Amino acid sequence: SAEAKTAKRERAAAAERAVRDLAALGCVDPWTGQVTAIGWCAASLPLPPRPAKLLLQGLALGCLDPALTLAAAMTHRLDPLATPAEVALDLLAAQRQAEAKGADEPATQAAAAAQAAALAV
Repeated sequence: SAEAKTAKRERAAAAERAVRDLAALGCVDPWTGQVTAIGWCAASLPLPPRPAKLLLQGLALGCLDPALTLAAAMTHRLDPLATPAEVALDLLAAQRQAEAKGADEPATQAAAAAQAAALAV
């Protein structure tokens, strides 16, 4: 069907973008498509490619502490400058949105409360 063909083209385009991004980071050889040594090392870390390469470069250059700080900031999902009250309001809004979509209400409330409590500390 047309939808299946469109989805297949979108997946292929996303894969091409991903390989291009990995090649720009030096994780994949742009000519052969083979994973490089840096790519294998980055893949061994539980991080997205950019912060993983940042940590590897920080290690190689002897500045791992600042690299860790930057990698943490890059992977943090919440606004690092938000106050706990702002975070709680954002979580409440997300909880209400999930409830409107039919999400499991007790589980959503418990997750939002746990995140708000962790951030308020």
